[in-house]
Amino acid sequence: MKDQLQKAEDILKNTSGHKGGNMQAVDPFVESFWYWNKFSSYLLCIAAMNAALFLTTYIGQENKAYVAILGTMSSGVEALLGTP
Repeated sequence: MKDQLQKAEDILKNTSGHKGGNMQAVDPFVESFWYWNKFSSYLLCIAAMNAALFLTTYIGQENKAYVAILGTMSSGVEALLGTP
């Protein structure tokens, strides 16, 4: 685990333009979230997320506040797609 943190820190130092030596350790979950070991685990996560969103939308479809919050969040995500 320490080797992975050191490797990530070295990559960040080399690519981010950071020249200081005082970097904080990155949480291992956050660091490795997008590195899936198996494609099936990725598909399972996508399916679970879709199921949860479908269920909450089905339950809250008559609630005006839920629909407004969902619309605001989707517009916010779309607006941030162009940011690096």
